[in-house]
Amino acid sequence: EETVNTVTDSTLRIGQPSIEFEGGEQIFVLSDGEVAVDDILYSESVAGTAIPGEDIRIYIPGNPSIDWQTGGSASLIQGSGDITSGVTIEGDTLLVTVTSALSSNAVVQISGVQLNLGDAETDTTLLGMFVNRVNGDDNTMDTTSHIRVGDPDITSYDQIFVLSDPSGSDSLKLRPITIAEGSVPVITVADDIKLTLPEELTWDPDRLPSISGSAADYLESTPLDLSPDNLVLTIDVSQDFDPAHNQLVLSDGYVLPTAVMSDTGRIQLEVNTWVDGTDAVDAAYKVVGDVTISTAEQTFVLSDGEAPMGEIVIARVGSWEVLDSRPYRITLPETFHFKEDEMSIDPPYLLDVAEDTLRFTSSSTAGSAITLTGTYLLQETQVPSSITLSVNPEETVNTVTDST
Repeated sequence: EETVNTVTDSTLRIGQPSIEFEGGEQIFVLSDGEVAVDDILYSESVAGTAIPGEDIRIYIPGNPSIDWQTGGSASLIQGSGDITSGVTIEGDTLLVTVTSALSSNAVVQISGVQLNLGDAETDTTLLGMFVNRVNGDDNTMDTTSHIRVGDPDITSYDQIFVLSDPSGSDSLKLRPITIAEGSVPVITVADDIKLTLPEELTWDPDRLPSISGSAADYLESTPLDLSPDNLVLTIDVSQDFDPAHNQLVLSDGYVLPTAVMSDTGRIQLEVNTWVDGTDAVDAAYKVVGDVTISTAEQTFVLSDGEAPMGEIVIARVGSWEVLDSRPYRITLPETFHFKEDEMSIDPPYLLDVAEDTLRFTSSSTAGSAITLTGTYLLQETQVPSSITLSVNPEETVNTVTDST
C-alpha cells in the first residue's frame, strides 16, 4: 500500500536567501578613505537556510581595492532563530554566526559596517553570500545594490586677483575649470556637484559660468544655484554620469574678491555626501592681493612752469605677485602734465605718456614695488587733488594717493 510508516526528525528544504544594502547603491569617492556603509539586510525566503555550523558569510568578490574595516553588529529584526550580535571579519568576508536555525521569514540586519576604500578606484562590485558549502555562491546583491568607488578631479589655472578691481572687470574672469571623472563615474543625481571658492572670493551672481563638456547634457536645464553667501556654486545633475559622459568645463565665470588673502586659496569639489567634506581640491591656486599708490605731498607755484616730481610708488598689498603682467594707468590732477622725455620707471618699462596720463604694462617679474620719477609741467592753478591709479583692462580707478 506504500502508506508512510514514519518520517525523519531532520528535514530537507530549499530556500533562496538574499542580501541587499538597505539604502541601495553605495557610491564613494576614493579620498573618503574609510566609510560607513548602509545597513546590510540578509533575508530568508520560502525556507530558512542559515543554520548552526554553516552561518552567514558575506564577501567582497574579485579582489578589488576595497576591504572590510569594521564588522559592526547583527540583529534578528524579523522571524525566529538566533545569531550572535558580533560580526567578525575573516579576510574578505563578514561572518555572522548562527546559533539556531533561521525561519523562512527571518531578516538579519547588519549595522555599523565600515569599508576601507584602499588606493584605487573600484568599479561596480556586487557582494556575494553563501550559507552552505554546496556549489559556491548562494546569491549576490542585485545591480541596484552595489559598491562603486571613483576618483573625480578638478583642474584650472593659477590666478591672482586684485581686491579693488571693479565687478565685471575682465581681470576678475576665471580661467576655465574642468571637472572630470576618473575611470569609475561617481557623480550622481542624488548629490549633484558643488564648487566652493576660498572664503575671500565669491561667485559673481550676475556673471556665472557657462558649461560645456561631454556631460553637459546630463545637467538640469537651469543647472546653477548659489548659496546665500555666494561661496558655493551647485551644478544640478539630471542623470548619473557614465563613461561616455564624464567631463564638464566651466568657462567665462567671474568672481568678486572680498579681502586680501594671507594663505593660498583653492577651489574645492564635492560630488558625494557619504562623507562630509571635500572630494577633490584644485591644484591651481586662487589668491587676492591689492595695490596702493603713494607720493610725497608737494606744493608748487604756477610761474615755476615745471618742477621735479616726488617719487610715485606703486606697491602691492599682501605677499602675492599682484603687480605682475598688468596694464597700468596713472592720472595726475588735470592741470599737471608729465614731461615725457624726463620720465623714468623702475623696473624699466615702455611708457606711453599723454599729458596728464601715463600708461605702461608690467612684466611677469614686477616684484613688490614700481617707482616712477620725473618732472611735472604746471599748466594752471590746481586745488589739492590726488593722483589716481588703475590696474585693470577697463581703466577703472583702483586707488588714489593719500597725499596731494
